[in-house]
Amino acid sequence: MELLVVTGIISLLLAITVPALNRVRNIAKSVYCSSQMRQIAIAIHSHSGDNNQQITKAGSMPANPNEEQLREFWLIALLPYFQIKINPMDIFTDSPKFWICPVDKDPYPEGFGVCSHGGITSYALNGYIDERIRLGPAGGYKLNEIKQASSCMLIAETSMASQIYDAQHSSVLPYNLSPVGHHRATSGFYHNNSMNVVYADGHASSIKGTKTDVQVWPVVNRAAYQAGQYMYWSDLTLPSAREDVVFWGPGY
Repeated sequence: MELLVVTGIISLLLAITVPALNRVRNIAKSVYCSSQMRQIAIAIHSHSGDNNQQITKAGSMPANPNEEQLREFWLIALLPYFQIKINPMDIFTDSPKFWICPVDKDPYPEGFGVCSHGGITSYALNGYIDERIRLGPAGGYKLNEIKQASSCMLIAETSMASQIYDAQHSSVLPYNLSPVGHHRATSGFYHNNSMNVVYADGHASSIKGTKTDVQVWPVVNRAAYQAGQYMYWSDLTLPSAREDVVFWGPGY
C-alpha cells in the first residue's frame, strides 16, 4: 500500500512538473532564437555601415549561382561579421547553427531544392527586389531611408524562403510575384503559435499568428503539409501590409 501511495505521489508530481518544464524549455528556445536574430540584425547594421548604409538585399539563391551572386546572397555576405570563414557553397550542406531556430525541425522542406528557395535558414529578410519593384528594408533601401525603424520589420522567422513579403498587397499584385516569398505561406510560428520578429532598429518582439482562409501554397506533398509535418503553416499570417504599411516598410 505504501508503495502504491509513493508511486501515486510521484506520478502526480510528474504530471504537474513535466508540462511546466516543457513550457520553460520552449520559452528558453524562443529567447535563444530571438537572441540569434538580434545578432543577425547587428551584423546587418555593421554590413550596412561598411557599404554606404545599404541594407543587405533580400532574395533567393539562383539555381546555378556564379561567385558574385554567392557573395551577394545575404547569408554569405554577413558571415565575415560572425568571423566565420567557409567556402560559400558549403553553406548549403553545413549551414552555421545560428541560422537555424532551435524549434525549426525542417529548415530544408521536403519537395524544394535548397538553391531554389534558400532554405538554409529559419530566418528571412523583409523585402523583395528586382528590376520592377522594391519592397521592404531589404528591397534595395538604405538604413537611413527607414523612416520609423522601431516599427519596421527587418527579419522574421520562416523555413521556406530567405525573403518575406505580402504578395497580396495592392502594390504587389500587378507584378504577379511568386507566392514562394509570401508570408501567409512561409511564416514560421514556431513558438506557441507566435514568431520572433526583429525590427530595423535592432530590437526584437513576438507576434501572434492569426487565422486566415487564404490558400496560396503550391505544396508538393500537400497531404503531409496539411497534417502538420512541416514547420510552416498556411493558416497563419503576419499583419497585412494593407493594415500596417509601416510594419512592412518602404515600397508598400
